[in-house]
Amino acid sequence: MKLTLTSLTIGLSLSLLLGCGGGGVNSGVDPAKPANEVTDEEAEDVCQATADYAESKVSRERACTASAVAVGLQQLAGGDDAMQEACSEAYDQCVDAVETETDCSDASAEVTECDDTVTVGDVETCLQDQVDAGVAALDYLPSTCSELTLDYIQDLAENPPEEAETSAACETVYDGCPGFVTGE
Repeated sequence: MKLTLTSLTIGLSLSLLLGCGGGGVNSGVDPAKPANEVTDEEAEDVCQATADYAESKVSRERACTASAVAVGLQQLAGGDDAMQEACSEAYDQCVDAVETETDCSDASAEVTECDDTVTVGDVETCLQDQVDAGVAALDYLPSTCSELTLDYIQDLAENPPEEAETSAACETVYDGCPGFVTGE
């Protein structure tokens, strides 16, 4: 199955991370099915289920804030005012942007050196774990553009978050489908 990092990024793009609630990544594809046997349609279903799960975990406003902080950080050399201004402009543009639907049309069942030990269930669990790790990482970002300061960056540099451990499901997928992470 080729759910490239690009496909996943599209599925998780900040313009798509909306809503509340949610259960988990469940595409409806048989979780016991070997990942290297899925069809293009099933790969699209997994991509869509991942995007839907991500949308259920993060509000549009929080996703826009995260995206805006990244833009603001590009103005680091300009100091607090420049970072906050760039962040605020990016946030406003994001919030005002037309919501788009997830486009999983580039998800493909093309085998990327997967062996038959990796199942659709492994892939879905790994994708869910990746979304959850991304959502947890949002806790380290400022919740508003006014909190994006050189002091914040200094504090984060001095007290970096612990690196998240790779889940067992992702270890299985990474070992059995080396192209999964790189999109090769």
